[in-house]
Amino acid sequence: MKKKKSIKYRRTSEVRLTNEARLLTQLREEKKLSIRAVASIIGKSESYLRHIEKGRLDIPSEKQLREILETYEVSLRQFKTRLKGFKIKKDPREELYKIVRYADNESISTIL
Repeated sequence: MKKKKSIKYRRTSEVRLTNEARLLTQLREEKKLSIRAVASIIGKSESYLRHIEKGRLDIPSEKQLREILETYEVSLRQFKTRLKGFKIKKDPREELYKIVRYADNESISTIL
């Protein structure tokens, strides 16, 4: 009998966008790297990185996080320092998504 592979991370359809995920996205964009390029460099799939950046996967273990950060030429210490002073720029689309997601049909037709 085959042993099932254990999943070491959380993947969900629910989005929990953290400051860490937002900062990882910002660092990647600062380096002008695509998700495809980073995935190729670290040997992971594009969807894996996309899920991390969009809050559908937990931030990876420290070892995997270091691999991603090396691609962005940022140390773990620098990442944590930047995280302390990181200001969230709220995306109005996120707020709208939350409102529409839990709205009833009458409210949605009013919005439209």
